Amino acid sequence: MIQPMQKLLGTWNIGFENVELYATTGPSGSWGTTVLGPKDGGRNRIYVDITTEWQFTLDTLLHEVLEFQLIKLGHSYTPGLNLSTSSADKLFVFTHIQFTEVCSRSAWFLNEAVPSLQECHHAHHHPPVHKPRRKRK
Repeated sequence: MIQPMQKLLGTWNIGFENVELYATTGPSGSWGTTVLGPKDGGRNRIYVDITTEWQFTLDTLLHEVLEFQLIKLGHSYTPGLNLSTSSADKLFVFTHIQFTEVCSRSAWFLNEAVPSLQECHHAHHHPPVHKPRRKRK
């Protein structure tokens, strides 16, 4: 059985905040998670599952980065008297100009973070093959 892994890939800016990106494996129950204001007082974090195919891993990263910016820029709302704390219940409202701002801020992070995530994803799916040593005669 493969042990779950959580690896810090780096810290990059999303907008004006440093955000840590973690590659994860194992039964987390989620392809991606954003942690705002961690209880340990550390930086904001994004966790992305690398066990899926690359396009799903990249999709998850994009989703989490955009969601992070929409929340930080005040475009996230919980409708009505909903008592749920699930991010699935959030409503995002923004103008086209505000969406441009979200994309611009997110692009800086993605430009820096994607190569590290892709390298980690590739290493997970294509581990190095160690050839057995040839016996000497």
